Amino acid sequence: HSVLENANTFFSRSKKLKKDIVRLTGLLEEISREIESIHALHKEIASAPDKASLHEISSRSARPGKTPHASGAKSVPAGNRFYHTLQTPGGREVLIAKSSTSSEELTFRVARPFDLFFHARSSAGAHVILRLRGRSDVPDDTDLMFAAKQAALHSREKHGGRVSVTVTEVSNVKRISGPYTGKVLLRSGRTITVNLGE
Repeated sequence: HSVLENANTFFSRSKKLKKDIVRLTGLLEEISREIESIHALHKEIASAPDKASLHEISSRSARPGKTPHASGAKSVPAGNRFYHTLQTPGGREVLIAKSSTSSEELTFRVARPFDLFFHARSSAGAHVILRLRGRSDVPDDTDLMFAAKQAALHSREKHGGRVSVTVTEVSNVKRISGPYTGKVLLRSGRTITVNLGE
């Protein structure tokens, strides 16, 4: 074969490889989306408060191509575990971010608007989310104190005695643009005092 023929052959193979890469990339993205939907569906089932809710979830998930994401929450990359999970005495989930970047992911992509956001007041620390069982779910003081204590323990005030922790609905949390990841502004909230010496 001449140099020109060899060049044309390599060029054709290169074009085919590029098409295969594009096709496989699209397939991987589709699989990833399906995995995310399954994870979100699992979370929604786990947090369903009653049989009627489970039946409604089952009806929606049975529709072709309608596997739902968790109500009010955006999907996150499968396998991207950027937060710790604990369980309150009342059986609710508490999610604790592992870093400032994780805090943004947790608050603005995983948490739902009606979930509760906890953060040590006037101190650097992890975002902590108390996942509720639904919009009408009202956690008792024990669960609120449990989540508040986690926010205190995952802040710069963790070696202090009494730590003030702000709690508010996630819908009241606004991201602050700028170079500091994880910085937020709270539209409203109340304070829970945690005694870490107890």
